[in-house]
Amino acid sequence: MPSATRWLQLHPDCGLKRLENLSVYNRATDELYEVNEETFAFLQRCLTGVAEDNLRPAEMEFAGEALDEGILQWREFPRPRSGSAGAAPQPSLRYLELQLTDACNLRCRHCYVGDCRGRELPLEKAEQLLAELAQMQGLAVLLSGGEPLLYRDFWRLNDRLSTYDLRVVLLTNGTLIDLEAASRLQVDAVQVSLDGLEGAHDFLRGPGTFQRACSAIEALQEAGKVVSVATMVYRHNLEDFAALEGMLAARGIEEWNIDVPSPSGRLATGSDLLPDLATAAAVINRFSRGGGHYTAAGASWSCGAHLATVTAEGRLAKCGFYSAHGLPLARGLREAWLELPRIPLEQLRCACPFRDECRGGCRYRAEAFFDPLGPDPVQCYRYGLDPPGRRWVTCS
Repeated sequence: MPSATRWLQLHPDCGLKRLENLSVYNRATDELYEVNEETFAFLQRCLTGVAEDNLRPAEMEFAGEALDEGILQWREFPRPRSGSAGAAPQPSLRYLELQLTDACNLRCRHCYVGDCRGRELPLEKAEQLLAELAQMQGLAVLLSGGEPLLYRDFWRLNDRLSTYDLRVVLLTNGTLIDLEAASRLQVDAVQVSLDGLEGAHDFLRGPGTFQRACSAIEALQEAGKVVSVATMVYRHNLEDFAALEGMLAARGIEEWNIDVPSPSGRLATGSDLLPDLATAAAVINRFSRGGGHYTAAGASWSCGAHLATVTAEGRLAKCGFYSAHGLPLARGLREAWLELPRIPLEQLRCACPFRDECRGGCRYRAEAFFDPLGPDPVQCYRYGLDPPGRRWVTCS
């Protein structure tokens, strides 16, 4: 006879995280909830299952809210789970980009990686890093390249992704994804690059790439994958955004990440592709939605406080733009993360009423226009400020 007692358990999509503050993270929805010690202890009990008959009134009230948020679920029989006992380093590493390969099937005019050197992250190293990130209470891993689907061990890695308590996001140009590939993907979300309508996109990425990217989006959605889009603002796509917004809305795509190219890779010496920054900032403010990374309340560091990149050659950098300054991982991800150079907010020479909100913007872009401690002009324009202009320079 089946038991009449229901068991309350943490939803399979959720994990408990010991970050700067105790939290529960839903990797399917990318929602992070900070909780107090009492609630965290209760959720720990829910890892193994709490019988409905044993719930106190206050716990039942909280359970109702958590069930609505998808944090908890009722089960007929409990399925005990283990939780990670370790605490995150300070600051916590929440998002890790893995550049699996620098190989790519396109030669985009604005690519910040530049030309392929044939480098690949060994599969065993990629798996080690995923395990370390989960142990460090990380939230998400971003699989990138180059084009990550060209990684020789991509599908072997893909088949093992579900073993890690991490949100997995694939960053791709979409040209190698059909329905079969989309159906095989074991990721939580896929971000496809779409740099304008067909003419503008193909100008940057090559003839036919717009249609192939759109076909990839259709295949991914047919396979039930969550799709977001990334777009770079450049001189020739400024008039495309209203139409592109309508196209994405018609496809039900909610997250749209928009940014401005930086002087790296094929744009290292500057280019007439770069837009007027005030105009680009207005485009970002009007059209970009979603995709923000969670930052600890009161964090004292500028951009990159919770994000890092592992390059295809196996070094840890503040982000892909700083790959030339990556640190070796010989002593592990935690040690390399703690050794990464960081810039405190109070050292920035861009004191303004919005500094704590924008966190100084992109440090690489700031260095390209001014210096490592100067303002990021794109962010200044986004907040209605008017920074002094300066030509792009190559960062050291």
